[in-house]
Amino acid sequence: MNNYSFDVAGVSFHELSKAVTYARKNQLFAPYDNYEAIDIREEMLDEYDPVYETDLSGCIDSVSLEPEPDNKYDPNAVKVNIEIDNVKFFIGYVPTGWTQRVLGTIRRSNAGWIKIEVKGQLTGGKYKFSDLDDHIKTGKKNYGFIVTVYYENR
Repeated sequence: MNNYSFDVAGVSFHELSKAVTYARKNQLFAPYDNYEAIDIREEMLDEYDPVYETDLSGCIDSVSLEPEPDNKYDPNAVKVNIEIDNVKFFIGYVPTGWTQRVLGTIRRSNAGWIKIEVKGQLTGGKYKFSDLDDHIKTGKKNYGFIVTVYYENR
């Protein structure tokens, strides 16, 4: 199966944080994958491979790409939505440099020529790691979201 990936644009202006808050309030993921300080030390999770507070991979029901031809800024705009627990969140847009490829993929899928599957992965958020002295450190990165589109001929 072929695939391509892109970072969703505009996530800080739309509902990604709202989706994370919803999942957290409904206890749809285990914060920090249930790692305690001792686990972080034993697993040697360093600043290059920390454990993140939020992992939506187990609770995202679907990722959808929705053309928005009536968008006043860009008639080629494509919205990115995720669904968690049957609640839809508009999290951002396909970046401008990717819209033609995504729209072409959607057209070929709608015509029945290819089969597509859209997956997504949250990036960023609060994290913890163990430093060289075995002290637990914390940090925070802005949220992001990576979409991967898988496709194959029918």
